[in-house]
Amino acid sequence: MMIIMIIISQPFHNHLQYNSKLLEEEEEEEEERRRRSKKRKKKVKEEEENKKVGLVGKNPSFFTLLYMVLIS
Repeated sequence: MMIIMIIISQPFHNHLQYNSKLLEEEEEEEEERRRRSKKRKKKVKEEEENKKVGLVGKNPSFFTLLYMVLIS
């Protein structure tokens, strides 16, 4: 009787293993998507900051500031 139960339960066990592998793969893909999304958001944010800063840049040198003052 026990042998029959083991034989019957084997396909279900294999099916569960297959499902768990699929779930792991889906989780890994989701994690990869999140990482790419974070990188994309960070890149867009940096580009927006660069647009706001304009000609001078983030950390202008003394001579750049002096030049800007002399021009205006």
